[in-house]
Amino acid sequence: MKKRDGNIFADVVGGQILLKIGLTRHWKFILYLFALIIAYISIQYGIRETQIRTVQSQERVKSLRTEYIGKNSALLHLSQKGEIDKMLKRMGSQLHEPNEPPIIIKAD
Repeated sequence: MKKRDGNIFADVVGGQILLKIGLTRHWKFILYLFALIIAYISIQYGIRETQIRTVQSQERVKSLRTEYIGKNSALLHLSQKGEIDKMLKRMGSQLHEPNEPPIIIKAD
């Protein structure tokens, strides 16, 4: 038999090095390790995607909260008595503030 000293690279790429050091009898364990590595990468990718969605949701909540506060303050401003009177006059309404307090009507 000839001994090939200069083909270390070919042994590594071709997989012959695994035969020489006896790793072929541990192929189930090696396959298990590769499955664990793939599962780890998949879980890390899922966690990263969840973090991105969480940050986007938090930004959306901030935006919606700001919009809510703006609309709420505008509605509070419009519900003031002076603003209502101005709107009624602008629209030409005949409604006016009553001069007498309300009375109780009793029905028999």
